[in-house]
Amino acid sequence: MTSAERRTSDSGMPGRLEQPESLSGLGAIRVGWLLTVAVLVLGALTVALVLGFGPLDRLDTTVAGWGYRATYGHHGLSGWWIGVAAYGQPMVLRAALVLIALYFAWKRRWALAIWLVGLTVAENVIAPLTKHLLSRPRPDWLHPITVEHSLSYPSGHAAAAGTFTTAMILLALATLSRGWRRGLMLVFAVLVGFIISMDRIFLGVHYLSDVIGGVLLGAVIVLAGWLLMLRRLRERHTA
Repeated sequence: MTSAERRTSDSGMPGRLEQPESLSGLGAIRVGWLLTVAVLVLGALTVALVLGFGPLDRLDTTVAGWGYRATYGHHGLSGWWIGVAAYGQPMVLRAALVLIALYFAWKRRWALAIWLVGLTVAENVIAPLTKHLLSRPRPDWLHPITVEHSLSYPSGHAAAAGTFTTAMILLALATLSRGWRRGLMLVFAVLVGFIISMDRIFLGVHYLSDVIGGVLLGAVIVLAGWLLMLRRLRERHTA
């Protein structure tokens, strides 16, 4: 048995987590590129909002009005989206990630467990704080479908959804072999993120850019945490 295999056996973690450079194609280079793109797009979006970029403002107004009109007065739809908001709120998604972390801890896959807890805590702190960067008011309607009292950019629900979805995608690619289980997990993750994000628009409580910014923020937190985990595993592997 090699020293690397011995460390894997002792820690109870699979070999691919002990060798981050070959982590199911999710090594530092690929994740680093994804993180760079997400940061650049998020930065560009934020700057555009700060500068009051006209086309973006018009797009936000158009999409917000369309979403509100599609839901307002339709009790079935409004009830559905209010239910999505309740069951897909950030605390629910954070609790789900912590439960998944406990599962990996039970399996003695400590790197993944710590990564999940860390990104959950980071999102819980960072997402609410970033709302104060722009202090952007929410869409204002004469007859709102539901009322939210926090600031608009970025969307907290979308940030939590982006965190959850990105984390689930990475977990699926890193821990499941090709097949229907991986495919089901990927579809589930994307659907959760998409439905919760769209909920913010159809309830008329966020602009499109709020939602995109929130999803990107969540993705940045997860990808940055993944890179930190890979760095720690690499240091451990070469020690």
